[in-house]
Amino acid sequence: MSAVEQNFRQFLDRARHAFNQGRLEEALTMSRKAVEMAPRDPETHNTLGVVYRKAGMVNEAINEFRQSILLFPRNPPAYSNLGDALKSIGRYAEAAECCRLALAIDPALVGTHMLLGDCYLRLGRFDAAADAIRQSIDLGIENPEVYYILAEIEECRGNIEAAIAAYRSQIERQPKNVKPWLGLGSALMRRREYEKA
Repeated sequence: MSAVEQNFRQFLDRARHAFNQGRLEEALTMSRKAVEMAPRDPETHNTLGVVYRKAGMVNEAINEFRQSILLFPRNPPAYSNLGDALKSIGRYAEAAECCRLALAIDPALVGTHMLLGDCYLRLGRFDAAADAIRQSIDLGIENPEVYYILAEIEECRGNIEAAIAAYRSQIERQPKNVKPWLGLGSALMRRREYEKA
């Protein structure tokens, strides 16, 4: 490993450590230095994009994810991160395309299936959304929020029983989360079970 590569790797490691500790300013400084030292390294751009995204600098994050992809087009994390950033600003079709590209490279990205399902939900493509979410569940996603998205999809499809089951699945995993309880109450009311709501 060359001295320059070792140096920029140190900045990248320090950026990740600061990010994980919640020190965003330090993470930004270290990530920027890593990019300055290794502007052709896709990992540095992806890392800086993640830090920008966390700092609420979505446009900057999008630019860094795109740069990472330009440097290494078979980069599933950069596609997934770009999709997440685009989804956050309501660009659901573009976000879904990024997810599809990431999954074409690595079909085992469980979080990307969830993100794709959420994008399809926002686009009104309920069957495709349900398929993506179920794929995420089948792959063993550990994020209980997936069940809330599935419940929303099933409600949009008019399948109240499946929505109720999905809300209950999330409640089993997160009993203190108010959101699925509210969704369950609403779904039960739609089913006309007011006493259970």
